[in-house]
Formats: sequence, C-alpha cells, structure tokens
Amino acid sequence: MTLARHRAALRALDYLRADEHRAVVVVSGALTAWLVPWSVFLARTLPTRALARHWNAAWAGLDVAEGLAALATAALAQRRDPRACVPAAGLSALLLMDAWMDVSTSAPGGSLAVAITEATVLEVPLALAAAWLAL
Repeated sequence: MTLARHRAALRALDYLRADEHRAVVVVSGALTAWLVPWSVFLARTLPTRALARHWNAAWAGLDVAEGLAALATAALAQRRDPRACVPAAGLSALLLMDAWMDVSTSAPGGSLAVAITEATVLEVPLALAAAWLAL
C-alpha cells in the first residue's frame, strides 16, 4: 500500500461523528470494565475439567473460520485491495486463539509438546504475519 493510500485509509476513519466516536469509546471501555472482573470470576469458579458436546464441531468450526479468513485475505490481496487488512486482522486473532486453545486444552506429555511446537512454528508466526498485513 502506498503512503497516499495508507493516509486515505486512515482518513476514512474520520467519517464517525463526534457522538458516534464517543459511543464507540464508551461501549468499548464499558466492555473492558466488565470483561476484566468477569474473566477473574470465571477463572476462579469454572471447573478445571469438563466434558464438551460437539467438541469436534467446535474445533472444525474454528479451522473453517481460519480457512475462510485466509481465503478472503488471499482473494483481496490478489487484487491489491486495501480491504485485505480486515480479514487479515480476523485471521490473526483466530490463529492466536487456536494456538491458545491448543496449548491450554492439551494433555500433559506428547499432545502438549505437539501443541506447543505447532503454536511456536506455525500458528503464532502466521498470526504475526497476518497482523503485519493488517497493519
């Protein structure tokens, strides 16, 4: 993206009116204020073990979402469309979430080692590359 295009993309964010901008800030701040204590509550009260129904669908769905985000990024990047940054940002977040969930839900021993290796070698570097593209 050329510097002129980058500046134009940044100016596109200026379309928000002052009251809309304030609403985005207030809602985002309120969400943050809620999620911090909520996360602490969940960490202290949820069981350390759980049996999940449709575990396979949850993981397959995450991988499908990653694939769709990668496809959208590739399709837009192929056309040099600056909107490729949107699915790239989503892809980055999904890959980081995948790495976190792989490592945090793996059993000690072999599967944990595989999850850490996969996160270190594939998911986190790809997430960083997608974030770089998004920026």
